[in-house]
Amino acid sequence: MAAKLIRRFKGRLVLTPLGRKAVRDPQVLRVVVARYLLETGEAFDQQAAALALLLVAARWTPTGEEYNARAVEVGRLLEALGWRTASRFSFSVGVQAGRRVDRSLAPGKGSGPRAAAAYAEPAAIALARQAIFLE
Repeated sequence: MAAKLIRRFKGRLVLTPLGRKAVRDPQVLRVVVARYLLETGEAFDQQAAALALLLVAARWTPTGEEYNARAVEVGRLLEALGWRTASRFSFSVGVQAGRRVDRSLAPGKGSGPRAAAAYAEPAAIALARQAIFLE
């Protein structure tokens, strides 16, 4: 619903005109999902999503065993961009954009090692690049 592909009508979920078009054309679906990933939320969320997608597109891999290393790296980059928080967890926990990227690039994988492995899959890398470059 957030990507405007479906809507609720009389208690049922139905395709929107954009959703019907996306069913017929996979390229339309990729563009819609890519835009949803980057253009949803406030400036902070958009920048966090862009950073998460850049890491995936660049095939960034963590140097440690930490399952949330990508989230920690996004938090570090957000701080480098000038964002500040009083949380002792920095930005590594609770960033909406990170969860949105996780759900889109690693659906059903949660946020552990299975999700981290999903980011190396060609489909995840292609979608991340689609979002960043709107190819």
